[in-house]
Amino acid sequence: LVNAHTHTYATLFKGSFERLPLDLWLIYMRAPTGRLSDEQLYLSSLLSAVEMLHTGTTTCLDHFFGKLR
Repeated sequence: LVNAHTHTYATLFKGSFERLPLDLWLIYMRAPTGRLSDEQLYLSSLLSAVEMLHTGTTTCLDHFFGKLR
């Protein structure tokens, strides 16, 4: 399987704010993900990679919009 659109940095927030409309969800999600430390970003991406491997994903395109410090 190929995951052509993923946001691995947001894995730690999966299921949060799921009942919000998309425009509000985007606002609510960007606030906490923008404050993640480098270690938290790494761990979130690592967890996402493990989940993708577990489900048979072999390739992914990660859409990261933040700044690397």
